[in-house]
Amino acid sequence: MANYFCVFPAPDAHIDFLGNHPDAIYPYIEGEDPEVEGLPADWPRDCVDPIGFSEANHRNVDLYHWILNGSEADVTGGASLFQTWFSREHSGIDLTGDGDFFAFKSAQLPEMAAAASKVDLQAVRTAFTAWLQKAEKDYVPDDQACQAFVDEFREFSEQLALVMAERKGLLICPC
Repeated sequence: MANYFCVFPAPDAHIDFLGNHPDAIYPYIEGEDPEVEGLPADWPRDCVDPIGFSEANHRNVDLYHWILNGSEADVTGGASLFQTWFSREHSGIDLTGDGDFFAFKSAQLPEMAAAASKVDLQAVRTAFTAWLQKAEKDYVPDDQACQAFVDEFREFSEQLALVMAERKGLLICPC
């Protein structure tokens, strides 16, 4: 079974709170009150809806990184979104200290959005082909396979614009 790369919007103040109370992360996502004092007044009362990538998981998160950044090399800033799962070098905030739960604050999202908005069919084809070659897979991705990634990044970009308009950041969690 795969661990999926789940992305949830959250205000920066909630990200700070969750960094101090990592046991509250899943209750936060589920819209439940954790057994913690001093919850923010605007704590979610319903499940927080994820945004973004329905197919990104621990087996292919490096491919998503390659698509977003045009190479497998580590990057800094908001574009290190997927890198949180395979490298210690990234700009995400480690909420739990164990490398499983991360966040990006609102100030980091414009850079992430700029990178995501540049993903097109050629960028996906180039990254996907290089990723497959590195993994010694005997498969050449066609336009249909590549378009699915373009659509995912386009949808993420649209959702990210809404998150930025609300001045929120992102929680990154396995689910």
